Amino acid sequence: MVFETLRESTHWRNISGLTVYAERITDGADDDLLRISTVMGGELNSCTLTRTLDAGNGTIYFQQTDPIEPLLAFGGEWTVAEGEVGTIVTIQHDFDVDGGADASSWLLQTIDEGNRWELDALKLTAEWLAGLLRTHEGASAIPD
Repeated sequence: MVFETLRESTHWRNISGLTVYAERITDGADDDLLRISTVMGGELNSCTLTRTLDAGNGTIYFQQTDPIEPLLAFGGEWTVAEGEVGTIVTIQHDFDVDGGADASSWLLQTIDEGNRWELDALKLTAEWLAGLLRTHEGASAIPD
C-alpha cells in the first residue's frame, strides 16, 4: 500500500507536508514525467522531474530535469520494504550545488527537514488508509 501511495503522484498534495501541486505530464507503466510545486526552505518552488518505478524492488528513482539555483543537479530514490513489524521507507538524495560549502550545508539541512516532513506525512496517510481498509474489510459492494 505504501509503494502505491508514493506511485500515485496526483495525491501527493494530500499526503505530503511539502507538495502543493503535482501533475503527471507523461504516464508510462514504469516511467513518468511530473511537474510539481513544493515548499523548500520556506519558499515555493516548481520543477519537472522524471521517475522510474521498480515495483519489484520497491524503489522509485527520481531526477529533476530543471534544477532550481543553486542546484546544478538533484535526484534520489524512495525505497519501500517490508520489515518485521511494518513497512520500512527510506528516501535518499544526490545533488550537485553551486555556491560552495554554505550552499551545500543549507541544502543538506533543507533536505533533512523535508525528509522528516514527507516521511511523517506518509506514515500518517498509510496508517489512515490501513485503518480505513480494516474498517471496511468484508463490506458488501454497492449493487449495480
